[in-house]
Amino acid sequence: MGAGFNKGDALTVTIHEDPSQMKATVNLLQYALPDGPFHALVKDTSDSFTYMVPENTSDFIYLNFGGLFKGMIVTWSCVPVTKS
Repeated sequence: MGAGFNKGDALTVTIHEDPSQMKATVNLLQYALPDGPFHALVKDTSDSFTYMVPENTSDFIYLNFGGLFKGMIVTWSCVPVTKS
């Protein structure tokens, strides 16, 4: 979870899964408050992806899992927009 993003920040989600396991899905959810309401920023996917924040926001963005399976590793990071 993170809160407060700027337009142009890049959130990268990398998914590594054990090929012998079912594929899990992840997405990003945005909340104005930690307890909701929320809306999905990206559709469920089992592939790695990058999401560019479209506007400045103080909202919370959560990495949401559809399930966790043995051998699954998911990382996410934010590369802040560079200001000139």
